[in-house]
Amino acid sequence: MLREQGRRVRVGHDCALSGTWFSGYDGVTVTDPGDLDIDHIVPLAEAARSGARRWPEERRRAFANDPDVLVAVTATSNRQKGDQDPAEWLPDRDRCGYVARWVRIKHTYGLTADQAEADTIRSVLRRCR
Repeated sequence: MLREQGRRVRVGHDCALSGTWFSGYDGVTVTDPGDLDIDHIVPLAEAARSGARRWPEERRRAFANDPDVLVAVTATSNRQKGDQDPAEWLPDRDRCGYVARWVRIKHTYGLTADQAEADTIRSVLRRCR
């Protein structure tokens, strides 16, 4: 994910990475990959609450490793998000893009949304044009 989502990423002979990464949650550009986390846009715990508990292990593993579900963001923003859904946490930047991607992931995997989550998603998307 770091190679795919970074700019001018180089892998050294010792597997050390260099490059730049943009954290879409908070708008921070990072040059030290150690400052990043790979976030599950729909967190694993949220997916479990939304129906993934009933999935076979292979499907859970596919979800956990799906590049469409993963994004490199600052560790700080990822820790603020935790396993919260949009009713509890939204990024500082690009809320429309984040919520659209959230909905696409949940739809793709047949995951449910509780009422507060659905209400927040509708509210955010109404403001997106």
